[in-house]
Amino acid sequence: LVTGIKDLRAVRVGDTWKAADAPPGAVQALPGFKPARPLVYAGLYPLSAQGFEALSVAMERLVLNDASVCVKRENCDALGPGFRCGFL
Repeated sequence: LVTGIKDLRAVRVGDTWKAADAPPGAVQALPGFKPARPLVYAGLYPLSAQGFEALSVAMERLVLNDASVCVKRENCDALGPGFRCGFL
């Protein structure tokens, strides 16, 4: 399956796919699907400012492997740049 998607975050688990030549309304989405809502949050920060790039790459990999994780970048005055992560 070739999609041409440039950003993997544009597609979520549970999205419905259909053929490009299918008429509108021919394929119905599965009922009751809701995106995952995080219940537990954690702030993750690197030990040093030089480790932020490695942490950023690790967060991208985590989101690719687990669709229930949400990650937002945040900046703390005391700890510097980091991430706010939400988990189920």
